[in-house]
Amino acid sequence: MSAGCLRLQEASGDNQGDGSSTTTDGGDSSDDSSSMAGEVELSVGGSFEVSTSHAWFDGVNVYVSGGSDVAALNPDGIRWQNEIDEITGGRAFASKSGTAVFGFNPSDHSAPNAAAHFRAYNSADGADSWQYKAPEDEIHNYPRGAAITEGVAAVGSNRYGSEFEPDPLVTGIDVESGEVQWETYLGSTGAQYLSGMWTYDGLICVGVAFNGVALLDPSTGNVESELSALRTLTTGGTVGGEQFFAAADSELTAYELADGSSNWTGSIEGRSYIEPMVDSTLVVVGTGTGNVYAFDRTTGELGWDGSVDGQVNAITASTDRVWVATNSGGLTGFDRAEGSVVHRSTRDIEAMVYADDRLLFGADEAHMATID
Repeated sequence: MSAGCLRLQEASGDNQGDGSSTTTDGGDSSDDSSSMAGEVELSVGGSFEVSTSHAWFDGVNVYVSGGSDVAALNPDGIRWQNEIDEITGGRAFASKSGTAVFGFNPSDHSAPNAAAHFRAYNSADGADSWQYKAPEDEIHNYPRGAAITEGVAAVGSNRYGSEFEPDPLVTGIDVESGEVQWETYLGSTGAQYLSGMWTYDGLICVGVAFNGVALLDPSTGNVESELSALRTLTTGGTVGGEQFFAAADSELTAYELADGSSNWTGSIEGRSYIEPMVDSTLVVVGTGTGNVYAFDRTTGELGWDGSVDGQVNAITASTDRVWVATNSGGLTGFDRAEGSVVHRSTRDIEAMVYADDRLLFGADEAHMATID
């Protein structure tokens, strides 16, 4: 583990910035940028050898998965870390009642036995709880979501490609024993791809790209009802209280989870490839064309918009800033109230999350920083 200080100099000008931000790694620096007005400083307290393609925060731990690792981190450092072989980190994750469930991609999607993997760990010490492998039938190679409720961990898998007969699968697993309780194939409902999974009112909610949301009974896997008006495309959405926020067709929409009705819709330019970032006051969405939009969570009014260089692949927010990372290795900080750019730098970032007054970001390594 290494420690140091990353100084971020505030950019001048409009939301495009002027590219003059300076970055210094290491504890000592000969520059005097710390005396400049408006500086934003990240004090990096630790860098950890944990590959980080995805990151989540469950209110206690930050969980990360990547090309060779799965780990839980907290402000003191790595709580536990396990190596993974012949699989890589996927976007599916759920945590509840001491169990953390991760979805993993097979390293070789074209292999005859390729299939989505799901592994459950004790969230306190990382001990293996159980494993589940989706059918090796060439159409369930990608983990697409996970959710835990009523003692059942529901995990979803499918594969992309028009040459395959789509039949997304949701599997219900006893969260304690790892025994499969039921399997629900959603191809009969017209579903092509799963976009994500969450829970609401004791039900498993499965986002189905282009086909709304299917609500499943966690004890049987039966489809209890469908919310066809709630659209998620393939990127899923974000739950915030009684609402669900999702981007589709150049729009960001706030839905009521109870009935799928929409509260407000805002216009965006470009397609979003990640879920919106939602906190107590803002909903922020980024697009493949580098556009960033911040909406008032209650009213849907556009507070500000900005731009970054490259496809947005991670968004998080701290008390005063909104942080946006792109697939081309850039980190941009926006003032969350006004949208002015306070920082731009070039860093290799695949995943990022704000938790416990710290910003965690990473790719080949994970870095934990406080924001001053």
